[in-house]
Amino acid sequence: MRFYRFLNKKVLKNGGFTLVEIVIAMALLGGVGLIAAKLMEMIDTNSKASTKKESQLKMQLMGLKLVEGRLKGLKRNQFRPELFYQLMPNSSFISNFPGQINASTLTNLITDPLPSGSGPGPYLTSFLFRKKLGERYLTYISACIPLANMVNLTGITYATLQKNQLWPFIRTNNTTNDLNVYCCPRSNPMCTSNPVLTKISNYGVLIFRFDPQTNVLKSILHERDFESISSMGYFIFSNASNDKLLQGRIFTFYNECLSQRILTGQAKPGCKDFLSLRSGIVNEEFDYAEEGINNMGSSIGL
Repeated sequence: MRFYRFLNKKVLKNGGFTLVEIVIAMALLGGVGLIAAKLMEMIDTNSKASTKKESQLKMQLMGLKLVEGRLKGLKRNQFRPELFYQLMPNSSFISNFPGQINASTLTNLITDPLPSGSGPGPYLTSFLFRKKLGERYLTYISACIPLANMVNLTGITYATLQKNQLWPFIRTNNTTNDLNVYCCPRSNPMCTSNPVLTKISNYGVLIFRFDPQTNVLKSILHERDFESISSMGYFIFSNASNDKLLQGRIFTFYNECLSQRILTGQAKPGCKDFLSLRSGIVNEEFDYAEEGINNMGSSIGL
């Protein structure tokens, strides 16, 4: 009997765990759990970031395709020179395109509404172009909008947009070659008072589409898009060193803090000041002979 009692004690002693061993095992399991949870959090964050980048890329490509398709094959008499901007050779100054008008007329046109017609006549400006859809023309406008109106478009109509006070001027810094976007009046294109590419911006940029058949104005960006994009816009201009060359600059910009302000009115304390900026340039060069336009800029039967 003693022999069996000895065996039972040995079995129990060898098969059990001490309190220290149990505590160590629990600590190890807890550490593994924390590591696993952290890994899952990192995977989830990376997945969301990838989804946002993919969504932004899709919108950027859509904007490029939209502007490129409109500039391609455009006739020189199809835009308004007096409402067009010209980039000087050193990129340090933007001036109005030199149209056949006097100074007083130019001053009035700068402050006048953008063209309101729906026909195929002169309609392209630095912020507006029309695209034919069936028998009608859809109008696209790139404009600066207060953050409070980026989602809630109440009060914004095609008529009010034509008289909008601020417009997106996209410029590059000559020293750093960085892209900057400022919301400026048409009469002061080189202003720096309303920067867009910052989390503390009070303005965003939207592209609107107006359908004259239904009289409906819509933003290209929907509410859900602001989870991956804070602003999207374009700016079309000519090159002072080559007046036959038109350029369209398209950008999409995302900042988590700014997008939260757009969607909820305020940024969360822990929001990430994450900047994701994509930009592209579309070039289109005119040939007067090929386009059927004479040297005075008039159409010759096209």
